[in-house]
Amino acid sequence: MDIGFSRWERRDEADRNKLALAALEYCRAMRAEEGVGEARFYWSGVDQLSVLAHVATADVLNRLASPRFARASFGLADLARQTESEVWLDAATGEAMYHAAQE
Repeated sequence: MDIGFSRWERRDEADRNKLALAALEYCRAMRAEEGVGEARFYWSGVDQLSVLAHVATADVLNRLASPRFARASFGLADLARQTESEVWLDAATGEAMYHAAQE
């Protein structure tokens, strides 16, 4: 299982409670997508939060396109700007990519 990580910084005018609710809906919308096992947000500072999503494969993160997820993404982006986005591959996926590159 791979992990999608993103960090979001609160916009100056954004209310923290509204930001938390938007992040919660973002995670719920992500969990409703096929291939997403878990998605949760964490406060990583007073003005920033981080989202961790456990996905079946890394390409699941590129296929998140349902109307609900799109609404949640724009809702979160209205209140915060994404400052980081990473995909963390588990050891088996990383090794498979390495061997595929050697062929």
